[in-house]
Amino acid sequence: MNMKNSSENHLGMAKKVASKGYRNVRSGVIESQNLDPLFGQSRAFALEGNLVNPQVRKYLDQVRRQALCTLGADPTYTTHKIEKRNHDTSLYDDEPLLDQSLAYFNKNCQSWLKWFRELEGQAHEGSFSLPDYTPETLDLLMFYFKNFLQAQHILKENEDEGGLQLLNILNILEPLHIDTQDETLEMDDEWACSLAEQLKSKRGKTVRSLDDLRRFISKPAPLPSNFNSWHYYITTTEPTNALLRTLSPEQVFRLASYLNQWLGDISKGKHVEKLSQWTLFILVYLDGKLPSPEVSVLRDLGKKARSLKLKKTGLQSNDDTKFLHVPRDMDGPQTLIEPLTALDLVMVVVAFKYGQRDLIEWSNETEAQLS
Repeated sequence: MNMKNSSENHLGMAKKVASKGYRNVRSGVIESQNLDPLFGQSRAFALEGNLVNPQVRKYLDQVRRQALCTLGADPTYTTHKIEKRNHDTSLYDDEPLLDQSLAYFNKNCQSWLKWFRELEGQAHEGSFSLPDYTPETLDLLMFYFKNFLQAQHILKENEDEGGLQLLNILNILEPLHIDTQDETLEMDDEWACSLAEQLKSKRGKTVRSLDDLRRFISKPAPLPSNFNSWHYYITTTEPTNALLRTLSPEQVFRLASYLNQWLGDISKGKHVEKLSQWTLFILVYLDGKLPSPEVSVLRDLGKKARSLKLKKTGLQSNDDTKFLHVPRDMDGPQTLIEPLTALDLVMVVVAFKYGQRDLIEWSNETEAQLS
């Protein structure tokens, strides 16, 4: 009876002291809560700390040794304590998780770059010069253009203003007939698409006769000269290879500098399709070797695209018009890619083509350096 009471007193003391010791543990030492490899249980009492009675630890150690001997195990076997971590952290946060859209970018940026370089190669093949039309070739060209419009079924497009203008052009071309056709000549679809887009613009409204159309084709409209006129032009005109090849490298770079402000319109959903495709063409025709001051301008462009993308993280968008597509006057690259936006392409090109790779590092430290 006395031994029983003594044991109960010891155990009672162990529980009481362990309770205090556990509070002490929480403020300092962290003990292992792993399963004991021999007994398959976690430790029931906190045994570390100055408030735990040494006699309790000694008693429990004797109980453990006796149990080990009963099992036929080595009584000197001990388990290791887990050292306290130097910082508070989750079991699953060894690496910070990226936002889904940023992880998507990291996964696809190399294939997007390869896709872009294939488009660059196509765009720079051959050369382009303004044609010198004779009256005969001009009439033949207009006749072929009439057939082109008829094949496009523009009657289905006459619900908008541009479609109505093309329908008017088709009516103007109706009386035009050519007795002899040169079967060796073929309509350049790229040129025809470009002409159709120009005729849908404000300038196309001035065409009211065959002579007007001849002048329209022979004398291309002068290009814009300032920011506002360029903004109106690109939001009403489809970009084509034929058009971009008429621009000087200086004009292309000027448009690239304007993109710094136009990207904001894309992010707001204004003129998304036109501005996105113009962004693609401008980057394709932008000189690959630029002096430092011009690279600095492109870096600012990349920072703007990065900032707009980070503002969109966590937001879902199902608007397919925000994705770029292969221009219809180019062959589709062999590289298959996941959809990308103009913002994605700006960051890829500025980062890899112009050596600003820190713009696509998604860390707090990088963010602080860029801000």
